Order: sequence, then structure tokens, then C-alpha cells
Amino acid sequence: MALETEADRQAELEALGELVTGHLGTFLAIPLEAYEDSPIEGTVVEHSEASFVASAADVVAQGLVQGSTLSYGGESYRVTRLEPDRTGMTVVRCEVD
Repeated sequence: MALETEADRQAELEALGELVTGHLGTFLAIPLEAYEDSPIEGTVVEHSEASFVASAADVVAQGLVQGSTLSYGGESYRVTRLEPDRTGMTVVRCEVD
């Protein structure tokens, strides 16, 4: 289902989002790939990359650009790429800082 209105996008962020902190404050983003189950039962392997989906308005308000630093789940990330989807959302690609 497409998130066609700003209200739809905000509801999705409120339902699935986690707090992420940038240098200008905290905003909601949906984490996509921070961790993956390991093939060894009961263990988790930490990746060196993470992706978040945030509202394009929050990305602009936070002043996020390539090289910006984010904090999430006790880990620090550096933004490597911003991928606006032209529907009001942006995928923020990061690597562990």
C-alpha cells in the first residue's frame, strides 16, 4: 500500500519508527537492516551498515547529508547515502561510525 498523504506517512512512522538522534535533535525513523540473524542458532551478527526510512521533511530539518552522524540503539552511524523516494520518504543509508 502506498503512503499517499503526509498523515499516512506520519502514522507509519509512529507505528513502526524508532527514535534516532542527529546533530539537531531526535526524529522517528524505521530501521531496516541494523541486525540479521546468524546461521549459528542463538547468535546475532552485527553488520557494518544500517538503513533507516525517515520522512523527507525530517531529513531536511535535521540537515542530514552524506557524512552526517546519527545515533541509534547505542551505536553511532555515519550517513553514506540519502535516497529520496519521491513520495515524501527518504532511505538513509549508513555505516557504523
